[in-house]
Amino acid sequence: MIADIRRDGAKLSEGRPALVDDAVAVAERTRRGEKVLAIGATDEECLRRVWRRADDFRNAATRGQIRQAVFDALADAWEPGQFGGLGGGGRHIVCVNGRTTRILAALVLLDWDQRNWGVKTLEQFKNDVFARAAAVIARVAKEAAAGPDAGLRAAAAAWQATTPAALEAAGATDADSERLAPTGRIVGAPPRNADGQAIGPVS
Repeated sequence: MIADIRRDGAKLSEGRPALVDDAVAVAERTRRGEKVLAIGATDEECLRRVWRRADDFRNAATRGQIRQAVFDALADAWEPGQFGGLGGGGRHIVCVNGRTTRILAALVLLDWDQRNWGVKTLEQFKNDVFARAAAVIARVAKEAAAGPDAGLRAAAAAWQATTPAALEAAGATDADSERLAPTGRIVGAPPRNADGQAIGPVS
């Protein structure tokens, strides 16, 4: 399978070698055989079954599309590190649930058996929740950035930072200003260690 991805990589990636490398790296990661308890199978088993599914004679009309969907799923199974990769966070392969969700989704609308189309999974629901939560935090941070409280403005600036320079310019944030009194809801300032260095996103 990995050999197939490498062989057909130029076509599957539309001539983007970096995408081929990403897809191969994720496929190789599945060799660890991490198990998804919800379905009682490993991500490697899921990948191999979906890849072979394209060769089912009943999928003859969509074989190429399924292979493309699997390749896209593998290439997409990466996410940025802390703060979008700022400060050396880099990128990393998503968790086993994220990998498996993407792999199984390759069959949606393409497999001959429509029972395999229903893969709106917990992972996707979680992503929806995270996206909406991020939107709420962004809105609150925007309001705080324009407010009269200097501490809240600093916390908002730290949250809104998109470059290392902007994060540095935001400076240290007073702990009391990282919450919206009296509710104690997080405004968005990243947690910091004893030296005042940002160590991760708001949880």
